[in-house]
Amino acid sequence: MGAVVPRINSSDSTLTCSEESIAKPTYSLYESTASLDEAFFAWKNVKHLLIRLAEAETTIQRINTQLQKAKKRATALKNITIPKYEAHVKYITNQLEERERDELARVKMAWEKL
Repeated sequence: MGAVVPRINSSDSTLTCSEESIAKPTYSLYESTASLDEAFFAWKNVKHLLIRLAEAETTIQRINTQLQKAKKRATALKNITIPKYEAHVKYITNQLEERERDELARVKMAWEKL
């Protein structure tokens, strides 16, 4: 459909479980507790999940927009363009049949004169 899907690359969003132990907190270790470390790594995980959620929501919105455009085009084809061309085809067919009948009448008249 042509929908552009965004990709967000962040240094924090690319962390995996094995890299969490390597990630260094930005706070001092002096008088900090283990629960603060757990909260730090949990927050990194939440940021990663929020980024993925934002990507998914944006992707869904863009695909929905493209679907709406495709529906409008299909409806326009069904209700406007196709009937217009069908009318053109019917008109051309009628004109050709009429010309064929006229030509047949001319041939008959020419045949009768001979």
